[in-house]
Amino acid sequence: MTLIFLRHPPIISAMDHPLDKEAIADILEEIGMLLELQGENPFKTRAYSHAAQTIRMLDQDLGALIDTDALSSIPGIGEALSKKITTLYTTGRLEYLDKLRTTVPEDFLTMIRIRGLGAKKIIQLHKQLNIRTLDELEAACRDDRLLAAKGFGKAMQDKILKGIEQLRRSEGLHLFAHVEPEMAALLSHLQTALADDDSISPTGEYRRLCSVIRDLPLLAASDAHSRIIDHFAAYVKEESVLERTSDRCRIRLDSGIESNLYVVPKDVFSFALHHATGSHAHAEGLRQWAQKKGMFLTENGLTAKGKPVNCRDEEAIFAALGLADIPPELREDTGEIAAAAKGALPRLIERADIRGAFHVHTNMSDGANTLEQLATAAKAAALEYIGIADHSRSAYYAHGLSVEQVVRQIQEIDRLNAADIGVYLFKGIEVEILPDGRLDYDEEILRLFDFVIAAIHSHFSMPEREMTDRISRAMEHPHVTMLAHPTGRLLLSRDPYAVNLAEVIDCAASLGKVLEINAYPDRLDLDWRWCKAAKEKGVLMAINPDVHQASGFDALRYGVNEARRGWLEATDCLNTQSLDAVRQFLVYRKKSKK
Repeated sequence: MTLIFLRHPPIISAMDHPLDKEAIADILEEIGMLLELQGENPFKTRAYSHAAQTIRMLDQDLGALIDTDALSSIPGIGEALSKKITTLYTTGRLEYLDKLRTTVPEDFLTMIRIRGLGAKKIIQLHKQLNIRTLDELEAACRDDRLLAAKGFGKAMQDKILKGIEQLRRSEGLHLFAHVEPEMAALLSHLQTALADDDSISPTGEYRRLCSVIRDLPLLAASDAHSRIIDHFAAYVKEESVLERTSDRCRIRLDSGIESNLYVVPKDVFSFALHHATGSHAHAEGLRQWAQKKGMFLTENGLTAKGKPVNCRDEEAIFAALGLADIPPELREDTGEIAAAAKGALPRLIERADIRGAFHVHTNMSDGANTLEQLATAAKAAALEYIGIADHSRSAYYAHGLSVEQVVRQIQEIDRLNAADIGVYLFKGIEVEILPDGRLDYDEEILRLFDFVIAAIHSHFSMPEREMTDRISRAMEHPHVTMLAHPTGRLLLSRDPYAVNLAEVIDCAASLGKVLEINAYPDRLDLDWRWCKAAKEKGVLMAINPDVHQASGFDALRYGVNEARRGWLEATDCLNTQSLDAVRQFLVYRKKSKK
């Protein structure tokens, strides 16, 4: 049996219980939101969100805690929540949640995702304008009826309408990182129905490692089509089987995402896999390339002078066409075919190339762990160094550091480095870029750091020219080392702010500044398209996990995915370099400031 995975195959394991920690944490958060939408006591609603965070951050095995009756002793859980969590873990259901869901209009949980429209405003609009659905809210905005509600002006109405439009655009889309476990579970399920010489692989956007995907497409090669299809359909309830034929099946998972399975004969698997992986533009480009070579390429095979060309895998297809093997991530029709013809494809960066990570938050700011805990987690993630970068003082919402806290943290980092704890800690800060482009600390404070990450977390609605000038002015500051999440986007929930990225890249190139690829799955900012543009300008990148808890280093692989899609090699990134090389780079940067 052949399983054609990504470079980082999903970890496949049997589910011993209906719900894991992440699923339980999601449910606790939903309960908190439902209570908030009922107008419940804020302390009660926060208890559920805090419990969700606690469950996500547990180092201990949740099942062991439940079996030993130790869960209720965990701070932030208690007896009542422990019982609910135990019920969810052992049965996958919670009657309390079922009842709660009947008390709140279904669309309220969708509305609360609109930025600026919290639970209190939703309740207010329900009481004053009888708004129950997203459609009713949109109609009220377009008819200017929200202006009749107390506290809702034109600016707020326009903001809500923009948020609704964002929700509509993201409907049916999913973050790669969020559905990766579901793909792993599907593959694990299907393995049991495959013969030793069968093959299976993800395809489409998933195989190309797109940050946002529509579904979970799969392709299998087997002589037993009906057995594979039957086994796939049995993964869900009968009513969740949306389409079924002798060689294909489409199902809807409990999470709402759909999955499609196609089963093809073994002798056409490599051709069908290339075609199904796409993108459409790449597949069409390769078809035209084959035509120029006097060959004919389809999802069923390759022929030359009317005779079939046997290709056991995709690499053989490319070779038959006189091309180097094109990784799935590059198949976007952005010059990969021409580069493959010249032997000029990049040697794409891999997770194993990453030797360190900047943009790491501690519990002094809005992180959850101490410096020592983060160092231990970084060592477990095979990292040699990390760059501590808590928020600066004006980021009050994230407990930004005062000058006194900065000095105290620097002293603690020096102490740990002197103790040689196995991971070197660079002293840094994520400094706020103020609306006029100034930074949040004075020169005397900024010079204390090994590196400075400049970032924008507010005033997103500035015109493009002003925002571009704001960022450029910040990068011109001699102490700034790199620019964090350059567009401020949050995938599926917040559009990038208006900024001329071509100018920002040119500015970084001329000043020798580093641009971040923020690896947090909801950001993945800089986008891969602009990574490629930055590479062409010689801009050094840094793949940063934006760690807020010890497990956050795992996000590095999603940043690597984005970097690979952007044609980046290990040499294009700062944090693939050795500790000594990074030390020298940062020392040189500091000397050049004087």
